[in-house]
Amino acid sequence: MTELVKKITAKGIVPDLAERVKTPGDLYDADEKTIVATPVFHVYGLARKYDAERSQYGEYLRFTGDFEAVNLKTGEVHRAGSMILPDIAENVLAGAMNTEGAQAVQFALEIGVKPSKSPVGYDYTVKPLVENREAEDALTTLRAASRAALPAPSKSDGEQVADNAAGKKK
Repeated sequence: MTELVKKITAKGIVPDLAERVKTPGDLYDADEKTIVATPVFHVYGLARKYDAERSQYGEYLRFTGDFEAVNLKTGEVHRAGSMILPDIAENVLAGAMNTEGAQAVQFALEIGVKPSKSPVGYDYTVKPLVENREAEDALTTLRAASRAALPAPSKSDGEQVADNAAGKKK
């Protein structure tokens, strides 16, 4: 079931984030020396703009658009028109949006965590699931969808007359 929320945030999608990092299991790769990230949620959507804001924790970017996030452990789905991402992910998305002429950007990201010696005990990781791309405007998308649903054009009267004159059958 999809839950509509005011904004998508990592803590809102995965409230037990700190515990997920401390859970034993897939923290190391096969050589047991390299720490690997644990994927925790997917987020995707259409980012139309972003604004720099400030809180007691520092500066961040708030994205506006249409977003959906899926908790990979529980399968819970959250939708919102506003989103705040971890620094590493916001840099990826803001960079794509800063491309000259970009009106909106379609994206899909996997957000993960890996243990670290930071005060919170983990660092975020980000992995693009698709190549970020400038979104087409809504009319272009709808136009393309309607054209795909239309039957193939039939021959015009002039083409049919020419075929008949050439002795071709209908």
